[in-house]
Amino acid sequence: MRVHVTAVGPVARDVPARLREAGMVLVDAPGPDVVVVLAAKSVDEALDACPAEFRPGVDRLLVLADSFDPSGVLRAVRMGASAVLCPVASPLSRLVAGVHSALHGDGVVPYQALVRLLGRSGEGVVQVEALTAKQTAVLQLMADGLGNSAIAAALACSEHTVKNVIYELTARLRARNRAHAVAHAVRLGLV
Repeated sequence: MRVHVTAVGPVARDVPARLREAGMVLVDAPGPDVVVVLAAKSVDEALDACPAEFRPGVDRLLVLADSFDPSGVLRAVRMGASAVLCPVASPLSRLVAGVHSALHGDGVVPYQALVRLLGRSGEGVVQVEALTAKQTAVLQLMADGLGNSAIAAALACSEHTVKNVIYELTARLRARNRAHAVAHAVRLGLV
């Protein structure tokens, strides 16, 4: 997997070294099939360091930060970040999962960030009929940051089934993606 890293502050050496340790190939610039990794003390500092070549909505983006505020997370999502991880020093397996999520657009945002973000935003509330037990289980596992294969393993079903349930959930919640579905679910008290 290819990544372009821009790290600010004390994490400037740690993040690239950890990604190399995980077998990632570091490249000099964003491009097709490259995950742009921005790392800093806060989400805003990471986003401010974004390389000029980055194309919001086109390039894949992972933001690593030790702290976040709702406006920073919202700004990251608007820039196209499909994954935000806190803290920067997450376990290596979680960092690798974050890169994979960003590459595949799975939408991973820490639960605490979603709660804080939703706590200040009342827009887009959707009324929803009760979810099935399987939909609720998948939604809870999505909120915990699990990908499709991990959800399938946890529920002893196929990835295809998980994809179908996520499709149904996003349609029912009128959500644009996984992160948006989890946001709606948190707002509605479904998880």
